[in-house]
Amino acid sequence: MNPEIEVRNSEPGGFSGELALSQKWRNSLTRGISRDSFAPYRTHYELWRTDNIGGLGNCISAGMLTSVNLNFNRDTVLISGKDWLHYLQRRIYPFDPELYKAGEWINWPRQWPDVKGAYGPRDYIANPTVAQLQNGDPIDVGYIIRELIQATQFEPPTGIDPLAFPRNTQWPSNAEETHGRLRITQNVRLLDQMTKYKIYPGDQTSIYDHIKKLSEQVDKGFEFDIHPLTREFQVWNPRRNAQGFNNYLFSGGHDREEDGQIIEFDWTNDGPEGTYLVGLAKKAKNVGRVWTDEDNRREFGRLDKIYDFGEVSEDEMILELLKDQNDLHPQKRLGLALLNPEFLVPNFYTGGRPRSILGATVGVHQSFPPYHTVDAYFRINAIKWNIDSSTNEEVSFELEMVYDP
Repeated sequence: MNPEIEVRNSEPGGFSGELALSQKWRNSLTRGISRDSFAPYRTHYELWRTDNIGGLGNCISAGMLTSVNLNFNRDTVLISGKDWLHYLQRRIYPFDPELYKAGEWINWPRQWPDVKGAYGPRDYIANPTVAQLQNGDPIDVGYIIRELIQATQFEPPTGIDPLAFPRNTQWPSNAEETHGRLRITQNVRLLDQMTKYKIYPGDQTSIYDHIKKLSEQVDKGFEFDIHPLTREFQVWNPRRNAQGFNNYLFSGGHDREEDGQIIEFDWTNDGPEGTYLVGLAKKAKNVGRVWTDEDNRREFGRLDKIYDFGEVSEDEMILELLKDQNDLHPQKRLGLALLNPEFLVPNFYTGGRPRSILGATVGVHQSFPPYHTVDAYFRINAIKWNIDSSTNEEVSFELEMVYDP
């Protein structure tokens, strides 16, 4: 009852809702909730939206329960969960202080490329026809992602060859040998984006945060997800739905149910985030760059903003990171919510949708005479559902304006 669901692009989503304590299993008149039959992190979930003929239809989200709540004023149990990316937030790169003290310290810090060869030679090859990268040159970030995912599956993580492709993680036949590690497969291709990376012993950074940092600090960036049913770690570079396919156009006539009735349209212009950007970082020494535009300063005035990007592998990356912020543009936000989007054309729940439209663009055209007409493209960063007691679906989008479509 009262489910609220969220799926996000390259970030953990999840759900919350209530189960009646008298709830019976699907297609069962006698079997229902039993004592402690589910619990946070002990129980996994799948959240399905049935189709119009009563079948399971579409898996919207899957992951692990993270909380349950009981209250004597309710005859329900409140449950919530987060999808599989959350698991990567609960794992760090494996580090055992006892092994470290006993001599394993020689293999730290973990670094890419592995110039020390702590677990044997690492001949990173981007293409069989291209010479090997040597002498600590940057390597394809795809190798690093492979080993970070493998680090959640195997110990020592570098004992598994990160170079082979395709690479579906091979699990032992005996399930007891997994030692509580969530089974995640990966088949990450080389991304043609080069970088260096280093992890120090006892680093508290989660595997998720390592991957997120890499996605923001390589030249073109990348986006990622874990498939809700297969648990395959997937990567898109530079962006999911990068072809810019316009799935939907929201415009006039939005009060018609067959268009997916628009029940909220809230547009805000906050002006530029800054017109004089300073980026700071550390390499062998403190470094920095500036990104600004004279015409922009003339129109909006000088507005300073400083970023600290931490450690970076190349000086030029600082400038690219500054440009990626899009701060020089007026920051325009749109809150858009639909009622019962299954009436959209194409149907919101077919063709791999709605999850497949994360990262896609939508065109928005709405006039507010005489002042302004909203006519722009927006990327979908998140989709959120609220379901009322009559099973009406209110679906809202978290949208990011595309400044250069």
